[in-house]
Amino acid sequence: HNRIRSLPNVRVGIALSGGLDSSSLACIAARKLKEEGRELTAVSSVLPEQHKGIETDERRFIRAVAEQESNIRVHYVTGENTGPFFDLEAAFEENQDFVYPHHFVNRVLWKTAGQKDVRLFLFGLGGDHLASFNGYNSLFRLVRQGKWFKTARLVKQLAGVENKSTKNIIKHMLVKPFLPPRLLLGYNRVKTKNNPSKRQLLSPAHPGFAARFGVSQTAIREQLHGKSRKQFPHNIRHRLGTGRLAVQAFSSAVGQFGFSGVFPFFHK
Repeated sequence: HNRIRSLPNVRVGIALSGGLDSSSLACIAARKLKEEGRELTAVSSVLPEQHKGIETDERRFIRAVAEQESNIRVHYVTGENTGPFFDLEAAFEENQDFVYPHHFVNRVLWKTAGQKDVRLFLFGLGGDHLASFNGYNSLFRLVRQGKWFKTARLVKQLAGVENKSTKNIIKHMLVKPFLPPRLLLGYNRVKTKNNPSKRQLLSPAHPGFAARFGVSQTAIREQLHGKSRKQFPHNIRHRLGTGRLAVQAFSSAVGQFGFSGVFPFFHK
């Protein structure tokens, strides 16, 4: 908000996908801009109107956001004349690393934003730990801190959101993750005894593939489940580390389109 207010004559833009992260950020930014009589320019990647495949896009969610915030101006981008191999050399030059398969989508969105005179572009990087964070790992922390009333309140909220019973939430989100790895493996074996296909889904690696390298399924599962209690802080550290690289990469890439990037979730 301070960045937006400090640049009163600059057009602000955002990539609006219709998901929780970009939608929540777009709504907050639009309301702040509206206080100053300004608009938010949104660019959205969608399928062509005449598309006849089984795929669908998020137009209805994007429209819902635009209808809620009257000062959002949405510009749909289809990218019909581009693809994964389009302008690949330039993409490698920008990233100085492996290029992600959907790089061309971002480039088309950024190009459109630049053509609309956007000079400050909002990114939703880090939103999966704020806007769309499911809260499951928070239960571990609350229990370890002895905050039983807060735990109970969160369990009830999760049950309502997930349309599950509180018993189910407690069983899968509180009891099972705290079981010793071997006990948890035994529980899964018993539960999937008569369902080989379901047991296969519980495996983190295909048995044939693991066997080729002399790795036992038991060892893999024990290592996987043994980390569950520390998964939340591990994920946060990992996301912060990779997030910094993403911030640097995006900031460098959008410069050629005439604007600078802002990362509200990550800064938060």
